[in-house]
Amino acid sequence: MNYAETKELKIIVKKALAEDIGLGILQLSYLYPKDPRSKQLSCQRRSNCLWSAVAKQVFKQLDKNISFTALINEGAAAKKNDVIAKISGKTRSILSAERVALNFLGFLSGIATKPKLFVEAIQPYKTKILDTRKTIPGLRALENTQ
Repeated sequence: MNYAETKELKIIVKKALAEDIGLGILQLSYLYPKDPRSKQLSCQRRSNCLWSAVAKQVFKQLDKNISFTALINEGAAAKKNDVIAKISGKTRSILSAERVALNFLGFLSGIATKPKLFVEAIQPYKTKILDTRKTIPGLRALENTQ
């Protein structure tokens, strides 16, 4: 499913940003200058990355002037320390959106990675993996990627 510009994605991201930074909580990002700065995101462990459209939407909603470039295709395998995206814009904006984007990265990449590990583990056997497609209310548009 391509959820890059869907209405559901925009609503999910808006709610996530409101919950994370919309409550007036002082964030570390306010201690940094407003000047442009670039940042790279890299994988902490082997995974299948499934998130770039969501992360791009997070940064876009927070600051339309942030530049976000995914360096890995959606669903592609990434090794530990692979750079998966480059982001540039105001430091405060990047740091304010970063936690929400990383939360989506961890969650969605986990959904893409864990089943693939199970499939690889049972390859030598005549076995099928079936699931019940349990999803989290409010995040179904992101979790159902088929």
